[in-house]
This record gives sequence, C-alpha cells and structure tokens, in this order.
Amino acid sequence: MRYFLAAVALAGAVLAGLAFQREYAANMATLDDAFTRIDRFAEGRPPAPLGWRAMRGLMLACIDMQQGFLLAIQPEAERRAVHDNCAAVAADILARAPTAGSAHLVQAAALADVGDSAGFDRALIAARATAPQEGWQAARRHMLAAPRHDLLGDGARAAFDADVALLLQGRNGLAVLASSYVNIEPLRPVLETAVNAAPGDVQRRFLRLVREAMAAQMPAG
Repeated sequence: MRYFLAAVALAGAVLAGLAFQREYAANMATLDDAFTRIDRFAEGRPPAPLGWRAMRGLMLACIDMQQGFLLAIQPEAERRAVHDNCAAVAADILARAPTAGSAHLVQAAALADVGDSAGFDRALIAARATAPQEGWQAARRHMLAAPRHDLLGDGARAAFDADVALLLQGRNGLAVLASSYVNIEPLRPVLETAVNAAPGDVQRRFLRLVREAMAAQMPAG
C-alpha cells in the first residue's frame, strides 16, 4: 500500500508539473510585448492551458495580434503562421470547452485572413452563439465582419445585426459603430437602419461620435 500511495503521489506531482508548464507558457505569451508575441506565435504555438482564465487570456492575446496593424504588415508567411498557430490553440481549447466564444473568434480571424468566407461565417455564428452578451467580443466580431459585410451569408448577417443591436446599448459599442460608419462607406445604410430604430438619445450619441471620428481624421490646420 505504501508503494501504491507513493506512486499516486508521484503521478499527481507529474500532472501538476505539466499543468504548471501549460499555464506558464500561456501566461508568458500574454505578457509579451507586441513584437515578441508575434515572433513567439510565428515560431510555434504554446500548449493550450487548462485553466479558464489562462485560456481566455491566451485567446485575447491572439485576437489582439490578429486584428492589429503590426501583424497586418508582416510578411505573408509570418502572418499566416501566427494565424495558423492561434487557430490551432483555439481548436485545442474548443475540444475541451466548446462554448469558449473567444476561441471561435480567433478561428474566425484566421479564416478571414485566408478568405474562407463559408468557414468565417460558421465561426462568426458560433462566436456569437457562445458569447451573445459579451460586449468586448461583440466589438471584436463587428470589427472582423464589418469590412466583409457584403460577403456574409444570411446566418452570419443575422449574427452581425444582433451584435450591432448589442453595441448600440453602450458608449464603447457606439464608438465602434461610429468608426465603422466613417471608415466603411458601403456599411452606412446598414448602420443607419439600425440607428434609426434606436431611441432618440442613442441616435444623438451616435451622431456625436460620428462627428468626432470624422473630425479626428481631418488634417490639422
């Protein structure tokens, strides 16, 4: 019995060590500066962490990279490697936690980068279905989908419209929509329809944010 208990204790210690390594690698990726993080994910992918907080942090780190300007200007091979490795970690997480909306969002960003419209639609719908009230995820979904709105299928457009309705409810969301209105001209009729159906105070805040966004883009002097 003594040897059996010792073996169990040893196995537990090994498992705990492996879990620590996974969490440590994930946490390091979230603490990296933008350049180091891109280099880290271009070279390979960290193991998917086991803890929910570490999983969420790692997915947020991926989303920040995937939607950032710095990754967009990297050579295609490096950019593609980052998207692929983020998507692979997301797949590992989804195998254990299918309702992790941020992991679906990471996959949507990777699919958008290769122009897979059907795959993007599925990932966007899943991201919305698993995190319908997460405002920050709705904002990121909108930022991903808005430039390709004309490519969305019916289900993805319904998810997009639902996110617009959610974003209309708060100032941060309104600022995201105002930015899209100013920068994505073909999207304006869609946003105008949604805003016109909102209460008057929401319409007034939206118009003020649109004016501020337009003014910010005007050359100084």
